[in-house]
Formats: sequence, structure tokens, C-alpha cells
Amino acid sequence: MQLARFLFVFKFSITTIVKREDWSALLDTIGAVAGASAVLVIGTILLNVTMILVHNKLQNRS
Repeated sequence: MQLARFLFVFKFSITTIVKREDWSALLDTIGAVAGASAVLVIGTILLNVTMILVHNKLQNRS
């Protein structure tokens, strides 16, 4: 859910910057936003893998 919220805010922010044609602001922020997106995606994948492993472990006990 946080990832979806972040991506929505990111799209809105980038769209606003592009409409204003503020290219220097876009260049200043795009690196940080790309890094934050990568961290959130990796975190989401790790959490999903962890939950799959826990679920499978619990299924094997029964």
C-alpha cells in the first residue's frame, strides 16, 4: 500500500514539475526518487518472499 501511495505522489509531483517546465528541479529530484523507488520495490519483494516462506513452513507442519 505504501508503494502505491509513493508512486502516486511521485507521478503527481513529476507531472507538476514537467507542466511548469522546471527542468532543473526535475534533474535535482529524479535521482533521489529513483533510489527511493528501488528501495521500496526491493523491500516489498523481500517482505513477500518472507511471507511465502513462512506460509509454506506453516503448511508443512500441518
